[in-house]
Amino acid sequence: MPSSRAVTLRFLEGDPRPDCPLIGRRALIALEASALYAQGIGRSQIRVEPANETLAALYRDRYGFALVSLEGAPAYYVRNIL
Repeated sequence: MPSSRAVTLRFLEGDPRPDCPLIGRRALIALEASALYAQGIGRSQIRVEPANETLAALYRDRYGFALVSLEGAPAYYVRNIL
C-alpha cells in the first residue's frame, strides 16, 4: 500500500512445509519487490508492520529497518531506499 513517502508491506505469509524451496527467502523477495515498486512510483521508503517480535527482529537486525513509534499511532519499521 503506497503513501506519500512509502510503500507499506502489511502482511507476508509463510509456508509451514519443511521442504518449501522459499524457506528463509520469502521476506527478502517481498522486500526487494516492495523496494522496486516503491522506486518505480517515486517513494523513498518501505515500511513493514511485523506481526510478532521474531519478525520485528528479522526486519531490524537482518534487513536494517528502524522502529518508528509515534504518539497515538501503531508502531512500524521503516527503511529508506535509494
